[in-house]
Amino acid sequence: MSEAIKPTDTKRWVSNPEIKEGAEYLTACIDWIQITVKSQTPEQICENLLQIPFDLMIEDEGTGIFGASAFLCFDKIRLLVTRNKGEVAFYQILLAGQACRQFELFLKNQKRSWFDFIRDCINDNVHFTRIDLAIDDRKTYFKINDLLDLAQNGLCQTRLNIGKKHGSFHFSDGESRGDTVDFGSRQSEFFMTFYEKNYERANKYDTDVEQFGAWNRYELKFRQNQALQVASALALKKDVMSVVLPILNDKIRFLEKRTDEKKERCPTWKPWAEFMKDVDKIRLGVEPAKKDYPSFYSWLQNAVAPSLWIAEQLREDFGEDIIQTVIDNAKITKKHQQMLAKYKQEYQLATGKLKEKMG
Repeated sequence: MSEAIKPTDTKRWVSNPEIKEGAEYLTACIDWIQITVKSQTPEQICENLLQIPFDLMIEDEGTGIFGASAFLCFDKIRLLVTRNKGEVAFYQILLAGQACRQFELFLKNQKRSWFDFIRDCINDNVHFTRIDLAIDDRKTYFKINDLLDLAQNGLCQTRLNIGKKHGSFHFSDGESRGDTVDFGSRQSEFFMTFYEKNYERANKYDTDVEQFGAWNRYELKFRQNQALQVASALALKKDVMSVVLPILNDKIRFLEKRTDEKKERCPTWKPWAEFMKDVDKIRLGVEPAKKDYPSFYSWLQNAVAPSLWIAEQLREDFGEDIIQTVIDNAKITKKHQQMLAKYKQEYQLATGKLKEKMG
């Protein structure tokens, strides 16, 4: 096979979370922030709150959420708009998942922390619609399915009312492709989701779960009033675990066995006790991930590369550059132009040119 068209190895694009010797097993991050802004223009939101140059934003061709429409974006950093009878009612900053990691690049260049950003938003009288705090456990103190078994056997002391299990498996052999358990209702202002992050990544990128090592994720999701309270506490204390630990202690505990009718008198399940002891040591991580293209390269490798190989063999045998001919005759739509604009943004992030533009 020609080296020029050898399929790209997605492993170098997918972040490998395996623990290095001496590294911490537990880390925490902000994984979702959604903020409603009613008294500022898009330019003011970008320049004052996000501190992203407004001319870097492009039209967002994505879908809206919960009645808000797509408006502007910098790759995955999004500004949505909600209209009432055609008139702008308010805007929403949406930093979901990978967008938080991208925004951390800006925070680093701005010499700000998440706590600074949240404080600046509070000072501008915005409304926090949702905040998700995530704990990544790469030791895996317990299996997600073990928590479900304990809960279903009455060995869970909790202030939450309901739980729900999700999961996937292979039809061929019934092998699990990851377990997920919700604690609380997704319609409430607070609930938690515990899941096997390694399987979630492997499913997303269509690769082997072994590539990601042991990896559970525990997400605490706050909405509306709960989100505002958490935002205020984070801005005040500047320490995520001093906020999260009391919530975990208050909301849920798993029991070793029932030794008393009152669950609060029963001993704590040892893996949970060890986890809670170590959770107290976590500090909020701000480790901006370099922009990569795992899904793009996975698609190239799995769907496109074999066809490129055939085209290259034809070129070598007959001298006709079929690939260039196809490119020359490609039908480029507005969607493709938007994709190109996003990839240019990503290259700015990856090469440091963005920092030069920001001065």
